[in-house]
Amino acid sequence: QPETTTAAPVPPTTLPAVDPKPSEVPKETQPPVTASSPAASSATESTLPPVSTEVYPFVDKTTQAATTQAPTQPPTEAPTTQAPTQPPTEAPKTQAPTQAPTQAPKTQAPTKPPTQPPTTLPQVEAKVTTVKVTAPPATKSDCQKDLVDLLLVIDTSGSVADAFLNERKFAEDLIKVIPAGDFSSRLSVAAVRFDKTAKLEFGFEAGRDQETVLNDITAINFTGGETSLVAGFSTGMQEIAKGGRKNARLVIVLVSDGNSQDDWALVQSTAKKVHDTGAEVYAVTYSKQYSRPELELYTGNPNFLYVDERIPLFLDAAGQSVRQCPEERTEATKGISCGDPVDLMLIVDTSGSVAEEFKQELQFAVNLAEVVPEGDYASRLNVAAVSFHKTATLQFKFGDMHDKKSTVDKLNAIEFTGGATSSVSGVDMAISEIKRGRREGVRLVTVIVSDGNSQDDFARVIATSKRLLETKSEVYVVTLSHDYYLPELLLYAGDDKNHVYIDDRINLFLEAAKASVTGGGTCPTAAPPVTDFVKDTSKGPPSKCPGDLVDLLFVLDTSGSVAEEFEMEKKFAVDLVKVVPSGDFDSRVSVALVKFHNDAALEFGFGDVKSQEDALARLDKIEHEGGATSAVSGFRLGLQEIAKGHRKGARLVIVLISDGNSQDEWSLAQKTAAEVRGIDAEIYAVTLSPDYYFKELELYAGNPNFVYIDERIKLFIDAAKESVVSCPGEAHTAPTAAPPSTTVAPRPTNPNCKTDKVDLLFIVDVSGSVADDFANERKFAEDLVSSVGEDDYKGRINVAAVKFTKIANLAFPFDINRTRSEVLEKVRGITFHGGTTSAVAGFTLGLDEITKDRRKDARLVIVLISDGNSQDKWDLTQSTAQKVHATGAEVYSVTLSKNYYFEELKEYSGNEQHVYVGDRIKDFIAAAGKSVARCDGGSGPAPAPPQAAGVKTAGSKVSPSSPVAKLVVTEFASDDDVKAVTKPASGCAYSKMDLVIILDASTSQNEVFEHQRELALSLIERLPIAADQTHVAVGITSFTQEPILQLNLGLGRDKQMVRKAIDNIVYHGGSTLTAGAVKLAVEDLSKGRRKDAVQVVVLMNDGISQNLWEDVAASAKALKESGAERFGVALGDQVDMKELMLYVGDEQRIFRDGQTEQFLSQVVALLNGGGDCAATNSTETEGTTKAPSTQKATAVTDFALDACDTPNIDVVVLLDTSDQDNEPADKSLFEFNRELLLDVLGSFMLQPESDHIRVSVISFAQKPKLEFSFKDAQDRETIFDKVEAIKLVGGEAAYAEAVNFAVSEYEKAKRSDARPLFLVVGDGKSKDAQAQTQKSATKLQQIQGLNCQAVHSGKEMATDALSKYTGSKERVYNYDRNGEFAAAVKKVAEKPSEEECSGATKAPVTLKSVDEETYSEKPKAQDLPDDDVAIKDDEGVKVVAKTTVKITQKPTTRRVTAQPPTARPPTTQKATTQKATTRPAPKTTRRTTTPRPTTKATVAPTTRRTVATTTTPTPTEATTSIIPGCLLDVMLILDSSGSVEATYLRAKDLAAGIIERLRISPHNARVAMIKYAGIAQSVFSFNKYTNTKSVLRALHDARFTGGITVTAEALKLAITEYTDENGARPGQATPLVIVFTDGFAHQDTTAAANLLRRIIPNAYAVAINHQFPINRPELEQIAGSADRVFTDANIQQFHEVIDKLTNDCQ
Repeated sequence: QPETTTAAPVPPTTLPAVDPKPSEVPKETQPPVTASSPAASSATESTLPPVSTEVYPFVDKTTQAATTQAPTQPPTEAPTTQAPTQPPTEAPKTQAPTQAPTQAPKTQAPTKPPTQPPTTLPQVEAKVTTVKVTAPPATKSDCQKDLVDLLLVIDTSGSVADAFLNERKFAEDLIKVIPAGDFSSRLSVAAVRFDKTAKLEFGFEAGRDQETVLNDITAINFTGGETSLVAGFSTGMQEIAKGGRKNARLVIVLVSDGNSQDDWALVQSTAKKVHDTGAEVYAVTYSKQYSRPELELYTGNPNFLYVDERIPLFLDAAGQSVRQCPEERTEATKGISCGDPVDLMLIVDTSGSVAEEFKQELQFAVNLAEVVPEGDYASRLNVAAVSFHKTATLQFKFGDMHDKKSTVDKLNAIEFTGGATSSVSGVDMAISEIKRGRREGVRLVTVIVSDGNSQDDFARVIATSKRLLETKSEVYVVTLSHDYYLPELLLYAGDDKNHVYIDDRINLFLEAAKASVTGGGTCPTAAPPVTDFVKDTSKGPPSKCPGDLVDLLFVLDTSGSVAEEFEMEKKFAVDLVKVVPSGDFDSRVSVALVKFHNDAALEFGFGDVKSQEDALARLDKIEHEGGATSAVSGFRLGLQEIAKGHRKGARLVIVLISDGNSQDEWSLAQKTAAEVRGIDAEIYAVTLSPDYYFKELELYAGNPNFVYIDERIKLFIDAAKESVVSCPGEAHTAPTAAPPSTTVAPRPTNPNCKTDKVDLLFIVDVSGSVADDFANERKFAEDLVSSVGEDDYKGRINVAAVKFTKIANLAFPFDINRTRSEVLEKVRGITFHGGTTSAVAGFTLGLDEITKDRRKDARLVIVLISDGNSQDKWDLTQSTAQKVHATGAEVYSVTLSKNYYFEELKEYSGNEQHVYVGDRIKDFIAAAGKSVARCDGGSGPAPAPPQAAGVKTAGSKVSPSSPVAKLVVTEFASDDDVKAVTKPASGCAYSKMDLVIILDASTSQNEVFEHQRELALSLIERLPIAADQTHVAVGITSFTQEPILQLNLGLGRDKQMVRKAIDNIVYHGGSTLTAGAVKLAVEDLSKGRRKDAVQVVVLMNDGISQNLWEDVAASAKALKESGAERFGVALGDQVDMKELMLYVGDEQRIFRDGQTEQFLSQVVALLNGGGDCAATNSTETEGTTKAPSTQKATAVTDFALDACDTPNIDVVVLLDTSDQDNEPADKSLFEFNRELLLDVLGSFMLQPESDHIRVSVISFAQKPKLEFSFKDAQDRETIFDKVEAIKLVGGEAAYAEAVNFAVSEYEKAKRSDARPLFLVVGDGKSKDAQAQTQKSATKLQQIQGLNCQAVHSGKEMATDALSKYTGSKERVYNYDRNGEFAAAVKKVAEKPSEEECSGATKAPVTLKSVDEETYSEKPKAQDLPDDDVAIKDDEGVKVVAKTTVKITQKPTTRRVTAQPPTARPPTTQKATTQKATTRPAPKTTRRTTTPRPTTKATVAPTTRRTVATTTTPTPTEATTSIIPGCLLDVMLILDSSGSVEATYLRAKDLAAGIIERLRISPHNARVAMIKYAGIAQSVFSFNKYTNTKSVLRALHDARFTGGITVTAEALKLAITEYTDENGARPGQATPLVIVFTDGFAHQDTTAAANLLRRIIPNAYAVAINHQFPINRPELEQIAGSADRVFTDANIQQFHEVIDKLTNDCQ
């Protein structure tokens, strides 16, 4: 529960008056932080308000006193305004003040508490309605044997100041409704009152009558002060233990608003103790500002909480519980349904897959909502709903629906959308909403209404289903469709067949789901058990061909590589055994299984298993083992078993179940695979993993068609079953129905048509989307080829084909010399692949082939064979289709699929008459064949005309008539320069712009925030911003829960100042309150706007806020009325377009991922005709470089305070000294951490006479200890002595307490001119509860200008916990990133120069065209120096290059810190020698510089220090040789700037293709990656990932960012990344650098490229060509020669280069 104030207010002289206006915050969104601050109302008197009967109608007017006797003692404390420790879900409507008020609203507050109590309590007028409380007629209850102990726990703290008298009245009236006779023996009453402490007012005593109890309760007075419910309950439980009767029921009534200041972990443990007593606990409060979570935690049931409109029910419910017999008590006491609250998530499929069943399927959700009792919607039931087709929509959130009718109406409003199907999108959105809105501790039920026929990669389905099940949800899946895909439905249901409702089980769904939703945890009635869904033929007789013997060998991967998928992968073997008839196991089928990880074991051999039941039992016992992966070991042992037990004459079938990510040497894998394939076996390979290594699986299977991955997984069982079960020669059944008969007899060749040449291009979809229909769809191409006469292929008809998944490949090119039979053979050679779908990739490669080999005098006919369900962005589909139409081709589209997307097929065909689906399929061959065979002028269909530029097509998202821009498409040609060009509208009326950027710093993912920041920086780069110009005025607003005006709208700033304001925005995460930020931005705009400028507001936000809708509408209206041009940028996966549309007003002005270049162009275009305005900046001239950018790398976070205004730094170090397990490893890591800390402190260059940096060091385990304070002598030697004296201590670490202590120490001694830097050194693992962490983190983050970093010398860290302190996971550094940490801290510790603070820019530096003097010619590998060398580039930037050293003896473990040179004491190093220096300490061995032999270097090396963990020197031998083979260090440099937006994904595909050809492991190839756009940053280093799947995943996650093209900066960064600290192996591995870019850099790359090639001679450049322009001279400059530049057109040649390197392994 984070605090909402930084200081308590001055104690008021009066208690606050009752606010007659109730809170507007809905109860469902009431934050737990709700304690209100007392307000001054009178100078001399204080009062409590009289009891209000407006909300509590059963109060007897006659019993209400007009005034109340003043307390006998003055309040000891002012009512606290400190918030409770539980984190709020939303910001309160009115928050507690963040600073102590300097004045009371009416009178001056006294500086001291009053010494005399007030004499009277003034009246507060209130409307009172009379509702009399009537005593029960009976003097005793009828059930005297039902003894009851009643405990009243009454809050008297400052938190209930407004409501105390009303709340005390609850207790009084409860006593009144109990028969007076019950007090003699049946009922015993006790009462506890509490504020910060608790007091037992009276205990359980026999003989206390009703009147005495009432008088004692009335005597309880308001005390004020802080609030501790824990104290109240603890005192109450002591009395229960002391005076409670063992045979009595216990009823507890808590009268409080729940706003305690107790630690949340303590609240939870206390509530558990209360529940353990078996008591019925009721809670009631008159306050509108209550904490629902805390009150519900104590009651254990939301139905026992009485707040708001439920207050009138309290007396009846609690009264019944106390006075009535158990059998007489009503549902008001027992609760609704079975009592436990439920969060219900409904996920509804609206795609084309369920077209026929949609209305009936939607009724499942509606009926479930209708059968829930109306009363459940008030508090017990919380409902949310998501619909999905290709994308997902959040129909309504948790907390939106409060009654049955509105819920049912909302569900009925869900409409059928059609289109492609992505259940992953729907479930992903549901999971996001569950994380956001699910109530803590509440049972979750999820209902998925879908047929399971999604087009998602099956691996993604698996991963998403696991994420859903991790929410601990009960999942029910239901569909009316008979064409369902069971494996997908089972995955989402957690493999629980009882929760899948299909076929004859459909009618059981409603009762089962209703029982779960309305019945509670133990109430649901289980559906009847179902039989296994695998269509089991095992009970039938043996196969018809007993003489066809089959030996079936499973080779099963049990290594760590398949940890997540193991159980599901084992099921492949189980299911295959199940589909074999049980009779076949007697003699026909023999089974064996080998399992492997780093070694192999025979689980059972041929002949060991005699029955199907035995085989299944043995499979069930196999468990996951983990460890390294060696498929070679598995196959080697399998070959031994084959030699031993394989029967002569038996067919051999081998099934490899593995992801192919073994760590075997590739040459050994090749050799083993050759032996396996040489024994005449059918070999299948299958995996569920999305991170498979296809090359290895294909190597063992010997045929890509026998590898079952992605969408082909579902085909595996059928294929393997046919192999095992079918008799030789028996026809195999096709998986899908054959297409309609389309084959036509070949047309005779018309001799008059020889001059009418036709180039026919097939674009064939081989992705997972067409898995069921592929074989039959390929037949369309075969039949079309066959329909043309044989003679037409002699010079007239020329055929080519492209196949595509997410990438495209040329199946075969145009070749006029092929005969018809040869073409048919080529077509039949096209095989299914699986995976995601990109028709854009297919057409793009097709256009390449057209450009390259199309005959100029030939008509062009293109046939697209696909269902149209690609995952391409629509604007990219449209632009690609326009390029296709520009060729003048006739385009036909055809598919057998029922789940096609018609709009995409029509977009490519350009004419819906050329789309053949449904009933029109049968007409395709006739129409397309006629077009191909006809002569010019014949009767066939006319070519579709190219689409005119500017014509809006169906589904278009960019209006060509927009006043901002028009898309002009040039006619397609073979030029490299052909591309879509954005032209601004002419006649722009403004030469000035007022730009306000609103940046959301509360997004759920830090990477999304960084993407937004980079885009904002890119926009600043494009605009003519200068301190001495008036073109552009800029204002910056950021927001989370509160908006912050980072930079008010104004002139007089240069780009550097604006960039700094954007860089200084700190990512916080948390709640999103967009409306306030928009309001603040509009106010800023109104104050600073200029009449002669265009006003522009850019909102960077995902549209998902926690604002009330009326607040959104009000701020959106104000934004619209401002008259500004409005733009929205919505990045990331989760976006709410409804809210964004309200703010922006035009969907065409909302830009998503992949549209950032369009966004930048449109904003810039508003300014005098647009274009890149950067050139107009007078400070940047041709032939010069701009001043160095102040943009920061991701790993380095600048201070929120301006370094020029606050140049000094106060450093607080928290060093974890805990030793939880007393393990040697803990001691070693602690020593490394201490050494790392000394390295960093040494880099600060501390001087006694300088106060630039002050340091305070705190050590901690269970308790914090101040080792060194700001007041101590700030010299380096003293600090080092103190740090080195710190020892490891026992016990668990208490991080929260240490942080609180550190904040307190900092606040005592902080300087106004210093920025705070907190360094947490440790692994973050602690005993702290989550609430403790959150509370201390909130306290830490309240420090203005805070920069916090966390570091550890080990691999494993509690990153999530530490990131709460640092504010970002990027600022949590494990061992792999220790170098980044040192650089980050060094950067923030640097004192800004006078030039930087004066705003002066660096004088332009003219780059040299070649490396002069030292670098006059390209060095050879053997010329590289043998030691670390400091190389300066032409801008004077120092770059460290590691040497090439061949290790002749296994080195000792050591850590090298190359930068900064911070040895203590300094070590001077000459060019060829190095002196070891040590400084002895009494008990601690100091760092030792280990001597290392060097050879003569051309440039003097830097001073450096080597940190050794052993005193044994490491003998080394200097050498210049590079060892070829599998040891490769591959550096990928990926351009993500605005100029490559259209080709970025294609470039990533090419990079992925290269990665897949490498054998990635610690002892083979290693890969590092750099991405750049505006700034260059390391994505991962060489030692980050050790297998192919991890590298591919990281590459996949690298998002496009946009911005200027800083290629030179990226090349320099590559040099600094190529070090042994980052996992590179200079001298051992062959280094390669591959740069993916178009060559249009923002700066000259000559010097940087020459410098890089000195260190890594093997440099290559890869670009996307043909449709997109490239700058070949620059690419050649980067690579060093023309033959090292490749494009996507000749990427195969580069693959040959890679293959040669990998295949030469010895």
